[in-house]
Amino acid sequence: MTRKYIIIIGLLIGLHVSSSAQEISISADNQPLSEVLVQLRDSYGMAFSFDDAKLRKFLVTLDNEFQNTEAVMDFLLKDFPLAWEKSGEVYVIYSVNPEPPAKPVNYLLTGRIAERKTMEFLPFASIAINGAGTVSDENGYFSYRSADSIFNVQISYIGYYRTDTVLYPDQNHLIRLIPSMEQLEEVVITDRVLETFLYSSDQAGVVQMNHKVSRFLPGSSNNSLFNLLSLQPGISAATESLENLIIWGSYEGQSRIIFDDMV
Repeated sequence: MTRKYIIIIGLLIGLHVSSSAQEISISADNQPLSEVLVQLRDSYGMAFSFDDAKLRKFLVTLDNEFQNTEAVMDFLLKDFPLAWEKSGEVYVIYSVNPEPPAKPVNYLLTGRIAERKTMEFLPFASIAINGAGTVSDENGYFSYRSADSIFNVQISYIGYYRTDTVLYPDQNHLIRLIPSMEQLEEVVITDRVLETFLYSSDQAGVVQMNHKVSRFLPGSSNNSLFNLLSLQPGISAATESLENLIIWGSYEGQSRIIFDDMV
């Protein structure tokens, strides 16, 4: 009795190996996948379970031979959103939903610009974010979207030092600008009109004096102009006369003075 069972089992194993080693040939020209599977069923005794209406949407064109049924199934379904698994002797074909493409992530940067001490909000400040330019609104707010998760920010405003910083999204930033201080020299304003005392001429050796400023000059207002005249090089007062030869209405070595074009 034991020997009979051994012989029968050996025959069954031999038949299974012979069937697995059989080459499978497929020839199809723009044919629905469901019809190709039916041909495999009729020609090679393969069993399938599938949705006929769904598999008719997929067209197959090939002319090839395969060494086993697993190779056939992998090749037929490789270009379609389909997969297979074997349940007993039946090849079950089912749909595989492809993963949707990942949506690009947009990071949002928001903030407000204010004066450091007074907290007065600064409108229309110039802002550069990762090289792109924008401005704050009339209330000092700004916002910016980007695929970058780190933002290099430069902020400029007239009368304030430039701020260069790194900010991160998902936070409402408050950026305080520091006023730029410049020390100016003291300026004194008076009601006195400044006048020029001496005017140079295009003619060599000729200098004109402005008599209107005599009242601003040191000394008595009556003789201050004459006192200054005597201080000019080559000019002497009337009491300082010389006994030498007089030339052009003056003493030797002295300058000639003309009042209103009169000697």
